Amino acid sequence: MRKKLYLLITCAVFLTYTQFNLLPEENPSQSEDISSQEFTIDLLRHNFSLNPFYADTQFEFLALEVLYEGLVSFHPITFEPIPACSERWNISNDGRVYTFYLRKQALFSNGDTVRAGDIRDSWLKLISPDTKGAYASYFDIIKGAADFRNGINKNAESVGIHVISEHVLEVELEKPAQYFLKLLSVINFAPTHVLNRIHNDWDKASSLIGNGPFSIQEQTKDTLVLQKNKHYWDAENVKINKICIRFYNDETEISEEYNHGRVHWALHWDFEKLENKSHILVGKKFATMYYFFICSEPPWNDERVRRGLALLLPWETLRGESKFPSSAFVPAIPGYPQIKGIEEQNSEEGLALLKQAGFAQGKGLPKIIILQEKGLTERAELMAKAWREQLNVEVEVRETGEYTFFEDLKSQKYTLSSWVWLGDFPDPLAFLLMYSSKSNLNNTNYSDPEYDDLLNQALELKGQARYKKLAQAEKLLLQKAAVLPIYNAISYDLINLDEVEGWYANPFDYHPLKYIELKDPKMIPGIVRYDNKTNSY
Repeated sequence: MRKKLYLLITCAVFLTYTQFNLLPEENPSQSEDISSQEFTIDLLRHNFSLNPFYADTQFEFLALEVLYEGLVSFHPITFEPIPACSERWNISNDGRVYTFYLRKQALFSNGDTVRAGDIRDSWLKLISPDTKGAYASYFDIIKGAADFRNGINKNAESVGIHVISEHVLEVELEKPAQYFLKLLSVINFAPTHVLNRIHNDWDKASSLIGNGPFSIQEQTKDTLVLQKNKHYWDAENVKINKICIRFYNDETEISEEYNHGRVHWALHWDFEKLENKSHILVGKKFATMYYFFICSEPPWNDERVRRGLALLLPWETLRGESKFPSSAFVPAIPGYPQIKGIEEQNSEEGLALLKQAGFAQGKGLPKIIILQEKGLTERAELMAKAWREQLNVEVEVRETGEYTFFEDLKSQKYTLSSWVWLGDFPDPLAFLLMYSSKSNLNNTNYSDPEYDDLLNQALELKGQARYKKLAQAEKLLLQKAAVLPIYNAISYDLINLDEVEGWYANPFDYHPLKYIELKDPKMIPGIVRYDNKTNSY
């Protein structure tokens, strides 16, 4: 009887240990234990760069936010700016000069001190005309930055970024900017190490030097393994030792990995293959899905043509199946006026506008090309159908390759395309700055002095007066049909919050892994686990 009891206990311990800790032997690259020391994330394969000057996708930010840390970061719940690489800051009475005091214990992952000069040099490289950084135009609010970025003034000393001492940085703005601290929380503005800036070598485990809570341990085409950065100033409060980001070509395989307890958080999966669908978290994002015209080429640079075409579309049908349909570009923000764009079809007005522009019944219009991601052409086909039925015009829905959408988008060899923009910081300008004339994020090539002037006027204002001025700019953008909003996007995450702490659902889909902590899996009553440390049950 004692032998049988011992055998039952041994089998129970082995099965429990296997269920929660072992990965399949047949895949050595993914066979490490999934334990309280490692947090595992599964993603579909994407183009992936760890260079903060160019990163602009959610998947890149996921890694960058643990490899780097800016002067300030977002609080994981309130989203207010909190001290990060800098321990404090002062703002001048006129709101134009910010003085940051860096932590003396802030170090890069190789042990080098993070100095004010590293931040200045990183920012200057980001806005350099040679770099053309993804978010470079966001820094146009800094004195002299716009002229330096556009090559008008090549003197870097004229830019309002000044090293006062090794640990003190001063930033002078063109005008007061209430959103500036929120802007600096965007990870693209973190300090970078001089060796990476000189050698331009960002994507190798042996070369990347960051200042965030984790550093690269190993990198292959299928995995990115991050280890706790022992030099990080707040390392004692980082709860996990390792993060493993794994890349797959197939959503079904990700689902199987999750079903077998081999992954903590997945951003892609096959719904039908999931065993526990209650782990799916769905929420409204601070993001908008919309179509945009390339506004620089005739006749699409004529607002009458753009608006005329937009008014011919069946908006109720186009937005009908969306969970959060929206004609506004800026998602809801407390206190910000909700602006409405084109909400319904008005063929009579649309045809009249096209006639005024010299294209009666569409005659003379060039072929309309709608660029659309593979597998997502249904809405584009509805648009094409509406235009073909009402106009004498050729319309093509051009489906991109599975992994080439972003490259095809940058080519601008189309009339209009869809896009989803997730605001990088909690402010209307996270959307509206994109379409200022000088913005390098302006994928529409939209240029309107009146729009630019409204954004500039808003800088001089505070509170509700500022919001009202920004809302006027948004209304102008929508009336002139540069952008055609469809809905507010939704976040989808697969994670078991009964086992994970420090992962906070929010509209920004922002989940800094610094705060992640894994709970011990719940055990069935009467079942115990063998403890390797104590050599006991």
